[in-house]
Amino acid sequence: MTPDPNPTDPALRLRQAKRGALAVLLGVPGGLYAASVALAAHPMPSGLCRAMAEAALVGGLADWFAVVALFRRPLNLPIRHTAVIPSNQARIADNLGRFIHEKFLDAQALAGLMQRTDPVTQLAAWFSVPANSQRIGRHAVTLVRHGLALVDDKRIQAFVADAVQAFIAKVDLSQALGEVLQMLTRDGRHQQLLTDVLGAALEYLKQDSVREAIVARLLTWMKTEHPMLDKLGLSDALSGWSADKLRKVLAELLQEMSERPDHDYRQAFDRLAERLVQRLQHDDELRQRADALKRQLLSDPHLLDFTRSVWHDIRQWISDDIGRPAEESVMAAQVQRLGQWVGGKLSEDEALRRSLAEHVVQLSADLAPRLADHLVRHIRNTVRAWDPQDMARQVELHIGPDLQSIRISGTLVGGLIGGLLFALARGLEWVGG
Repeated sequence: MTPDPNPTDPALRLRQAKRGALAVLLGVPGGLYAASVALAAHPMPSGLCRAMAEAALVGGLADWFAVVALFRRPLNLPIRHTAVIPSNQARIADNLGRFIHEKFLDAQALAGLMQRTDPVTQLAAWFSVPANSQRIGRHAVTLVRHGLALVDDKRIQAFVADAVQAFIAKVDLSQALGEVLQMLTRDGRHQQLLTDVLGAALEYLKQDSVREAIVARLLTWMKTEHPMLDKLGLSDALSGWSADKLRKVLAELLQEMSERPDHDYRQAFDRLAERLVQRLQHDDELRQRADALKRQLLSDPHLLDFTRSVWHDIRQWISDDIGRPAEESVMAAQVQRLGQWVGGKLSEDEALRRSLAEHVVQLSADLAPRLADHLVRHIRNTVRAWDPQDMARQVELHIGPDLQSIRISGTLVGGLIGGLLFALARGLEWVGG
């Protein structure tokens, strides 16, 4: 038994609608005309049926002509203002693009949409659902899997290697290091870093393990360089006393450097950093050494082997991790926890949500013109590139069934109007007579 055609098929729906409209166009006038013939002995009802039949036929044919004229030339006759859609394809494309630009992609419209929908709050609520965070984790694993497949491609690997080597070869290493160091030393940032290092060193000196390490080294040195002190039993005492004194002197020096911004050693550190920046940026000899080092690194087989082995280990770990079920994957779990943390943070911090929402609105307003121009141009060019007949066919498939209802309405309404006009005419004759 042949299965029924798909009722959602647009072409099938259009054919069925056309058959229904044709049946009404033929059936209603035909039935009324047959009734007029059967009532020939009664002039009034016979005339009414005939008038309604004629008007129904005219109304149905007129609406058929109007509907067909949208998509093609009725009966292939060269009548003006027919085949409206294929004949005006370019204008339709331009108007469609302009409509979308003005109604959907305007900067104010997009900003208003962002304000109404509040995507930040929605994102926070979405991430707060554990199932959604788990879904993100699974997607992350899938993305990494495809990324590994990409980098495993020998052609991709060769391209990346060539690109990296070409980039490094063009980099002025000395100049780049000089600019980075200049940025790091701007506004005394290096002095703050030095202060942090001094503070960490002070805390380190206070540890008992540091004192024990200093005592051990001093004791070894005394036994080696001054064996007589060891024979006299003074090595242990002297090493402990010396270690305490050394720790005290170093601590006082570090504390003084930390508290005095104008300390001589700090100023010497400033001068050293400034000289190093100048040399990196302007010393030709140092630049040549940096270039030589760069070439050596690029051509060093040991470095290449080391890089490959490190990448192999990393890749193997990633491959093993994504090969596990999503609930056992470390990466998936980390992404899931990150998603839940983001959702919780956004849900708890209203000020953060408001700030992000303001940035989203501003970003939408800033991107709207460029996005709108690109999308509208794409829509316009796409519609213009369609085959006119195919375009008309696609439009007809989607709105044609509704237009066939207009044909049915035209037939029925035409018949009713014909009946009203007949009754009106007879009424005027009766009044005049």
